[in-house]
Amino acid sequence: MPSAGRRHSICRLRGRPEVTIEQVLRRIWPFYAVMFAVLMPVTYWPQPSLWLPRVLGLGLGTNREQ
Repeated sequence: MPSAGRRHSICRLRGRPEVTIEQVLRRIWPFYAVMFAVLMPVTYWPQPSLWLPRVLGLGLGTNREQ
C-alpha cells in the first residue's frame, strides 16, 4: 500500500488524465536534486551542520554541568 502522500498524488493524477507521470517527474526532479546536493555534504562533512548546536551548548563533548 502506498504511503499517504504518494496515494494522494496517485489519486490526483488518476482524476486528471491529461497529466502524465513523466510531466510530474519532470517538474519535481529539481527538488530532489537540491535535496541530494544538501544531503551529501551534511552526511560526509558534518562539521558545518553541527556548528550551531555546538555554539548553543547542545553538542556532544561540551563542558556542561550536569
